[in-house]
Amino acid sequence: NESLKHYREKLAPELARLRTVVQSRAWGDGAASLLLSDEKKILQETDAAARNFKHATALVVVGMGGPGLASQAVHAALQPRNAKCDLLFAGTVDADSLKPIAARVEADENAVINLATQSGATTESLANFRVLLSKIPRRQWRERIVITTNKCSKLDAIAGKLGLETLRVHPSIGGRYSALSHVGLFPLAMWGADCRKLLKGALASRRQCLSNNSPAAASAAASFANLRAGRHVQDEF
Repeated sequence: NESLKHYREKLAPELARLRTVVQSRAWGDGAASLLLSDEKKILQETDAAARNFKHATALVVVGMGGPGLASQAVHAALQPRNAKCDLLFAGTVDADSLKPIAARVEADENAVINLATQSGATTESLANFRVLLSKIPRRQWRERIVITTNKCSKLDAIAGKLGLETLRVHPSIGGRYSALSHVGLFPLAMWGADCRKLLKGALASRRQCLSNNSPAAASAAASFANLRAGRHVQDEF
């Protein structure tokens, strides 16, 4: 209808701006996550890290919100039969959920921990990590710990001093937009998912959503029109 057409037209300048972000590779922009689907360096770094830990029989992803849910969503959707290793997620502070994960880490010398926190200071993630770290002898830390964090965070500095494998995420990439960064791709690469196909699909989606017939813009216009009419059609938590 006319209201939807009006709102879509109002979104045209923002779509144009986002296309400019992509074309200019503007990593300092708040929409920099749009650049992840064709950033080859990230895939190369995650592949290299996965090769360094190819001995792993399990990978425990320790992360809250986006850092934990990014790879967990793909894991739940695909569930391949011939996974390279088990993926476990320590994404809550529930002691009953963490207990069996801690037991696996203690019993299995090939269980690796991936602490993922962009800020390097997420309290819940650090608390869970501390519990799991206590199950690993210090002499095994370098073989069993991977840190994913923002460049220049305090955690990055600590990991460097300890000689731990570290994947550095660009500071412009927020947790909820990190699925195609090191945060999401490293666990999936460890698990054996085809990250190249995932990124190829994401790139196709980006092109479609930034086009003049953007389904993302259509969805935004419909949501706003309904909101103006007093109808709440989305649950944004």
